[in-house]
Amino acid sequence: MVKAKHLFLLSAMVDKMDLDQEMQLLTNKKKGKQAMTNEEIGQKVVFALAKKLHRAQEETLEFIAAVTGKKKIEVEDMAIGELIDTFKGILQEDGVLDFLSSRQES
Repeated sequence: MVKAKHLFLLSAMVDKMDLDQEMQLLTNKKKGKQAMTNEEIGQKVVFALAKKLHRAQEETLEFIAAVTGKKKIEVEDMAIGELIDTFKGILQEDGVLDFLSSRQES
């Protein structure tokens, strides 16, 4: 379960990956005429994160470890598919996408 304490790590990841522009585009698509579902937005977020993952490797590992309760070494050893599914699951939790999109409204 994603808790308030985890949002600080998520925010650091987004900042370090410089994803504000991507998040703004997704926020606009969520509100626009061709509104996207949360699942579609989640897929786009995962793709955007994957493109810039190298910029925030440590923060991402810490975030996933903190949210899943796994040790960082366990996260490092996850299969790629498991890691992607884990991250998609995190994004689908209540409030996570809202948190990401709210960064653009302030």
